[in-house]
Amino acid sequence: MKKWNSSWDSRCSDILRRMASGHHDCEIAASIQAETGKRFVPRTVAGYRRASNLPPCRRNDWSAPLKSGALPAVATAGGSAATPASPKLAKAKAQ
Repeated sequence: MKKWNSSWDSRCSDILRRMASGHHDCEIAASIQAETGKRFVPRTVAGYRRASNLPPCRRNDWSAPLKSGALPAVATAGGSAATPASPKLAKAKAQ
């Protein structure tokens, strides 16, 4: 079994700086492993990201409407927009 060399160096920092603006920590960790053979967990990458004053990892935008309760309009076959079906919507239409 191969023992991983997990000492952070300038190559790791270069990869982090190159990818920080558009990638998650787990993607950066995978790139560091692929390019240098050094293995880091995403939490370690996040720590070096913060220490280097780099922007935080991009948010998972698709789940934002689910958390806020505001669901986007969904296009129907007729070209008009309709809200997704929900029990509250069905009850409101029935009244």
